[in-house]
Amino acid sequence: MTQGELAKASGLGLSTVMRFETSDRVTKAETVDTIRRALEARGIIFTNGDRPSVTLDKSKAIIPV
Repeated sequence: MTQGELAKASGLGLSTVMRFETSDRVTKAETVDTIRRALEARGIIFTNGDRPSVTLDKSKAIIPV
């Protein structure tokens, strides 16, 4: 997923996504949550148990054409 695709999927501006990825500023919790929801809607699974990880569930992925 490109930065532009993430911006579109999350409803955020491209510059917001770019700043988030480069950590130029402290990101608002609301922005992080918005990005997380957009990624989860496309099958990304974040786990924070004994072994934190990120995985992809292709069966849940929603990829707009």
